[in-house]
Amino acid sequence: MSILVIVAGASVILWIAYRTHGAFLAKTVFRLDDSRTTPAVEMADGNDYVAIDPWILGKPAIHPAIPVVSLVLIVLAGLMAIETTLAIVRKRGHAPSAA
Repeated sequence: MSILVIVAGASVILWIAYRTHGAFLAKTVFRLDDSRTTPAVEMADGNDYVAIDPWILGKPAIHPAIPVVSLVLIVLAGLMAIETTLAIVRKRGHAPSAA
């Protein structure tokens, strides 16, 4: 089986888990509701409680994807190291010995 097939399959599985687990947490654990107002709107005083543009709040949304992407890159690097090692061993004509 090709490494690309394994990585692509793992990436799809991790992406599906990321999307479904996030939706599950939003509905059941955190009970997120867009109709509720935030304390910055309810208690706006211009000093401690100041509402900000929602567009700015959307920017940190990339951070949850970092562990998923880094995991895929780590797996890719490991598989490439194994393939490289096996290619070198095959080129030299040595068969890996069974332990």
